[in-house]
Amino acid sequence: MTGPRDPDEGERPEDIELLARLAAVLAPEPTTPIAADRIAAVRARAAQIPAVDQPSVPPSPIGRARRRSGRRELLMGSAAAGLGLVLGVGAGRATAPEGAVAAGPPTEPIAFDGVPTGVDASARLINHTWGVELLLDVANLAPGGAYDVRYTSVDGDEIAAGSFVAVPDVVMKCRFNGALLRGQTAAIEVRGRDDDVRMSARLV
Repeated sequence: MTGPRDPDEGERPEDIELLARLAAVLAPEPTTPIAADRIAAVRARAAQIPAVDQPSVPPSPIGRARRRSGRRELLMGSAAAGLGLVLGVGAGRATAPEGAVAAGPPTEPIAFDGVPTGVDASARLINHTWGVELLLDVANLAPGGAYDVRYTSVDGDEIAAGSFVAVPDVVMKCRFNGALLRGQTAAIEVRGRDDDVRMSARLV
């Protein structure tokens, strides 16, 4: 059997205050209060923690203070578990912290040769399982000019990856996909409509 609970281990005002503060932190939204029935469920769960057998010798003030601290820690732990269970069931999904940015896939920087004078260009590749993707940022190409992007395989085959029209006063952020795996891609070229190579990057 377990001994009687110390009267000092009951739900004191400071314990209730801890519950209220914890409930405010774990609420689904900062402005959404925890319903009374949820608080009652947490208190009921905390009340189910079995009492620890105590010696018959009257506890010293130091021991009593330690038990009070332990009771509060158990109460907070139980409250966190209870509220987490209730909120988890109610929410149904986890939410990312405010301002968090999801990490994108890793990219491989590449350098283009033959970039026309005055043109700014930077490029990266994404090695997908279904093909290679080119991320091209380019500015200051002749406005209205049309360009094709082509991949060349290690076997010399050319794969069309897309096209774009240059516009003035803006950095064009383009994405091109070709049905060619990264390990089989030997070069990437940006060509004008006259089929002349404007920029090229050798990859192998």
